[in-house]
Amino acid sequence: MFLSQTDELTEEQIDSLIFDCCYDSPKKSDYVILLGGSTESAIKRAEIAADLYKKCGCGKIIATGGVEQEIDGRREKECAIMRRVLVNNGVPQDAIIEEPRATDTVENMVCSLAEICKDKIIWDVRSVMVVTEPFHLRRSLFLAQTFLPSFITIHGYTDGADKQRVDRKVDQALKKCIDLEIGLFRYLISKGIMNDIQLV
Repeated sequence: MFLSQTDELTEEQIDSLIFDCCYDSPKKSDYVILLGGSTESAIKRAEIAADLYKKCGCGKIIATGGVEQEIDGRREKECAIMRRVLVNNGVPQDAIIEEPRATDTVENMVCSLAEICKDKIIWDVRSVMVVTEPFHLRRSLFLAQTFLPSFITIHGYTDGADKQRVDRKVDQALKKCIDLEIGLFRYLISKGIMNDIQLV
């Protein structure tokens, strides 16, 4: 059975659809595309990227996100929040590129590609690692593969998939995010942009 063929998913199907693609093997890459989100998500994702940097390094981390979020009583762009978390977790300032324009995941990829092109001759880029939270990784990888040049190898890295598998059953905000992801999969499949997804 495929995703387009059913309106209701079992708990097992949701787990498989959202979390079975979560990659947690760190790999050194030319660039990390670190995706922004709400304040809590931006902090969590930046901590994951800092952990990746400590484990294997990378050329540069692109902290992408231009939406202002509330933090410590003030408004700040996602990319600035993530930069601070990265630096506080041991990532050198000169290893971070702030990308302050993107307002969604598609723009994250397009604007990050522009930053890569400004920073390096694009033909010399061999690999990019996409870093986000587990529930967001499958669609993010699909969008990276859609918008980045095909000669670049794209990897994904995240942490905490097992925790989110449990949390989604009680955390209404996380459940809402997952429902949105599934809705976006359905939309992309209906438009013929994404291949239908076989369910377990």
